[in-house]
Amino acid sequence: MGIGGPKQSVHPGTASFGFSHKTVIITGVTEDGRFACKDNFGREVMVRTDVQRAKGARAQVGEHWIVSRDLGGWTFAACLSLPETPVVEGSRATADPVTLSLLDALAQLGLVIDGTTA
Repeated sequence: MGIGGPKQSVHPGTASFGFSHKTVIITGVTEDGRFACKDNFGREVMVRTDVQRAKGARAQVGEHWIVSRDLGGWTFAACLSLPETPVVEGSRATADPVTLSLLDALAQLGLVIDGTTA
């Protein structure tokens, strides 16, 4: 029993093995539901949205992520930064009960900051 054969290159014309992980920023969502991202070299990377490592909040435009090819195509591996939490402003006196309930639930989850007044 010996060591396995040499690792195959990404492209037959080069000796490059490519990167298995990279840092990207999400720039948009395509019509077919994939995320368009830019890596540190300015190249576009398409990331599937139907494959996740764990159940959690969906990635958002503007977030910085580490993506990986461990599962085949590019998938999100870890979130590096989240956009600032939005502040909801306005008057609670003019809002309907359903809107107020939704605002309270979002604030409890930390998804928004309740900046409304009574």
